[in-house]
Amino acid sequence: MTHLIIYSIVLALVWEYMILFLKPILAVLCRENSSHRGLKQEILNLQNEISKISMNDEFAKYARLQRKLNSLKTEMESKVSQRLQEKFKVKFFVTSSVQVLLGLITVVFLWMYRHEPVLVVPEAWLSPIAPFISFPTSIEGAVGLPFWFSVCKVFAKSTATVATSIK
Repeated sequence: MTHLIIYSIVLALVWEYMILFLKPILAVLCRENSSHRGLKQEILNLQNEISKISMNDEFAKYARLQRKLNSLKTEMESKVSQRLQEKFKVKFFVTSSVQVLLGLITVVFLWMYRHEPVLVVPEAWLSPIAPFISFPTSIEGAVGLPFWFSVCKVFAKSTATVATSIK
């Protein structure tokens, strides 16, 4: 019985904190590449160079640098857009894969231990809703795994809400 309590608490917490676990992994998978950083640096250098040139005195040079800067900014915007699309795809795939895996683990877990009570208490404690709480064990005064797992999920969701609001 004790292992059911621990497994269900851990599984419920993993479900709720999955996004927090995945953020660092996704940051590594979708980090900025060297060409993007080089383009950023080139734009900054060009902006710095343009700020040093007087538009009235050297208009041709200023206009040439400005056109080059505009083309680099356009290229940067397209790369940023492409990177965001790639990041979205990776995040969607990883998150969906983990959710499917956790869903399968949960279904197997609930199926394997469906007739085993998590906890047995005096029947009077659960009097009005005992059949609902003990489902599917059919044992008087038992707490069934589906009910216990639901309670664990509510607890994990509330702690995850508090944990994310603290940051």
